Amino acid sequence: MTSFISKTLLNYLSRPITPQEQLWIYDDFVYERRVDYHNQMAEQYKNSNDTNSQLKFIHHTQEAARWRAKITPGPDMVHTSGPKTNLIKPDLNRPVFLFERGKADLIRMNKCPSCKKEIDSADFKTEIQKSEYGITGTCVECQTKMFPN
Repeated sequence: MTSFISKTLLNYLSRPITPQEQLWIYDDFVYERRVDYHNQMAEQYKNSNDTNSQLKFIHHTQEAARWRAKITPGPDMVHTSGPKTNLIKPDLNRPVFLFERGKADLIRMNKCPSCKKEIDSADFKTEIQKSEYGITGTCVECQTKMFPN
């Protein structure tokens, strides 16, 4: 059993990266670059006595925090109120979500892992669509693309 799991894991880790994963990797790279840029700019204006420079320091500090939040979403970014929460979210401890962290982060932010659109529970009309969301976390449009019938 252990050999099977290790071979499966090795095959998974050695496979080519999908275009969606390339997009997530690129997004993470861009976000990290933005955080670094705003941290450098904030450092530049940190010790200035000029009011305009102090405002720029505050702006860049806030922007760095905003971009950092996009990289690592916390519990404050998960929607916990309103009509969007009556869907059962997928189990994020499943291997597909553990290996692809970007998908789990998007689901935590209440977004579709395929197209990154905001999930709205009003779009899910049938029980099949709701149960598929509970498995994959995809929106109705992506579900119809995956399963045309």
